[in-house]
Amino acid sequence: SLEVTEDDPNACFGNFQILTGCGEKVWKLAPESNAMHIGPSLNETWWGNSDSDVSSRFCHFNDEYIFRSNGEYEYDNKDDFWADDNGSGVVWPADLGLEIGCNPNSAWPPQYAAWGSGVHGFSVTENSLTVIGEGAWLGLYKAGTSDEVVVPQSSITYTISEISDDRMVLFCDYGWGVWRFTLVSE
Repeated sequence: SLEVTEDDPNACFGNFQILTGCGEKVWKLAPESNAMHIGPSLNETWWGNSDSDVSSRFCHFNDEYIFRSNGEYEYDNKDDFWADDNGSGVVWPADLGLEIGCNPNSAWPPQYAAWGSGVHGFSVTENSLTVIGEGAWLGLYKAGTSDEVVVPQSSITYTISEISDDRMVLFCDYGWGVWRFTLVSE
């Protein structure tokens, strides 16, 4: 007989398997309307990206969120990024010093450079996904665990609403509103 006292840390099953494919798996924002959504709830929308935003925000929709079975999470912004606004037409954070829209990765001011491309870590459970490392994020840099943030965080936890081999819906609920992100794998 054999007694197992804990799970194999190298095992690949459940949401870990879905995220990594037991190797490396690339995820991107779904090229569809409302892949990025903010509203009072998961299903009520104040704003959601439109179909035309998929092409006008090309620098955001081409970003890759890569999960590896060795526990690495890599964010690859393909050398450009979307500087977002605060919902009122002012760049977020206000001292970013950039125009809203696509910018080269080199344009991140030093205090925000951690939001650029980088290799981090992650952990996943049945109900949550946490990206770990200074500046790690999914979906939109300003969407933190418990509120919109103005500085890179050391980790961000997302609630998993839906996950399958080729589609994942994550959200952060702030009480006052919900950011929801729909990602697809290639």
